[in-house]
Amino acid sequence: MKYVGVVPQRRQNILVCPDRIYLNRLEEKHHSRVSQLTQKMVNKTMCVYACNVSVVVGMDAELDELSVDDVRQTEDVIVSEWRDVSANERHRIREQVDEIVRPLGLQTRLVVLERANSIAVFFLCMTLSAFMSLRDQWNTRKLRDTVQSLFTLLSGATRQVLVRRLTWPLADYERCLELFSYLQSKLNDIIINYLSIVEKVTVCNYCNITQLTAKSLYYLSAQ
Repeated sequence: MKYVGVVPQRRQNILVCPDRIYLNRLEEKHHSRVSQLTQKMVNKTMCVYACNVSVVVGMDAELDELSVDDVRQTEDVIVSEWRDVSANERHRIREQVDEIVRPLGLQTRLVVLERANSIAVFFLCMTLSAFMSLRDQWNTRKLRDTVQSLFTLLSGATRQVLVRRLTWPLADYERCLELFSYLQSKLNDIIINYLSIVEKVTVCNYCNITQLTAKSLYYLSAQ
């Protein structure tokens, strides 16, 4: 009788344990699937979120005729020297140029100086805050001081090259601001949509796991 009493207990273990192990494996498999799908959605969301909106801001810098001997010649020298400096990171005055433009911030770049009726100056603003900061520096004339220091260095002049006028039309500013606002709102919509998909996938797969667990427990209880 003692032997007969032990055998059913061992048989019950043999029958029940594999099913529980199988159940655990199924749950782990579904949890893993949820985790993988969720991670993919999060990765996509982060990729979208990482795509910052950038704009190029153009201004016209007019030199003060009294500060230079020849305006056209000075403009040509400034633009030519800028091309050399921007194309060569080891240029002899590259460090000085970097120091002058440092007040612009890490998210604003001076990208182009072109010869037009005056000197066309183009800045790349990689975020809305950088764009607003540039506008603030323009309003307080700090930006003009920065441009003057840069022009003086690039021209090789022994006296300061003055900028009589640094023009940034209000219409251009408002157009860039509208572009920033529009694209940022679109990015926010995309992020919300992705997060909504992640939530739906997680809930759906959780329901599948719950149903599977209930069925498996019912099967075990019937043994």
